Amino acid sequence: MAESSLSDTQINFIEQFLKVKLPAQTADPAEFVLDDDYVSDNPADIWLDAKGQVDATLSPLMSELAKSDDPNLTRIARFGLSGVTKGNNTALMAAILNFNGSSGAARAGSAQALGKEIDTYSEFLGSDPIVALCENNPFGHALAIRAPLIKALNTMKTMISA
Repeated sequence: MAESSLSDTQINFIEQFLKVKLPAQTADPAEFVLDDDYVSDNPADIWLDAKGQVDATLSPLMSELAKSDDPNLTRIARFGLSGVTKGNNTALMAAILNFNGSSGAARAGSAQALGKEIDTYSEFLGSDPIVALCENNPFGHALAIRAPLIKALNTMKTMISA
């Protein structure tokens, strides 16, 4: 089992704000990552597959959050991963589409822009308390958001760096 990445202060705040008790552990993220033999030369395929996997695991949590009166929780319930990631999905997809549509001299610039979005998204996933809260939710739903998405981001970063 993976340990929570929330600090004690964050856990206390969340528990008091939501009036819930967070579990100490969550599901092993390795259960949810892309297979090691997954192959695609298209960053969009890699990203959409990982995002689809995460969205599927979010469904039970979204049902629970839809019952809440809290606007932040209902946003997650309505929009799934996009409700959590603060525009990072949109920026990343735009960079992926730009990269896929570029060629020649423009390809290097679009690869650099995509690399920047990958780094931004990776940093967000590593630091956002809402992402950590979703993974360590008080409803007992085993979720992994960061592991599959970071693996996909790393795969894309390696691909565009080659």
